[in-house]
Amino acid sequence: MNLSKTAATLTIMFFALTGCVPDGDTSLSSKQVNYLKAENLVRKHTGDGVCMVCFNSYRTRKSQKAFAMATSGEFGLSSGQKTSALASKNALSSCRASLPVAKKGNCKLLMINDRYVWK
Repeated sequence: MNLSKTAATLTIMFFALTGCVPDGDTSLSSKQVNYLKAENLVRKHTGDGVCMVCFNSYRTRKSQKAFAMATSGEFGLSSGQKTSALASKNALSSCRASLPVAKKGNCKLLMINDRYVWK
């Protein structure tokens, strides 16, 4: 049994279940921390519904990819594009297409490839 790998797995599960995002020195990679931040934000705005399922599928999609979300729960994603800029544009367009006209500006990028970009 690899105790180091088991400890890292338990750490990730703790952060995912509690909604905590680690600060400072941890055994998590920056990629893992980025996904935890994004996952916590998706859960905050949408719960564990369809958006969460789609976000989890986003993790395994081909680069160049992007995931956009509105605080009201609408989302869009794009993957397998030639550039991250094109993936971002398509994800935002997809998210905006599901919003009422008055709220079109509410979609923001959450992830570009494996980078957390929500502001």
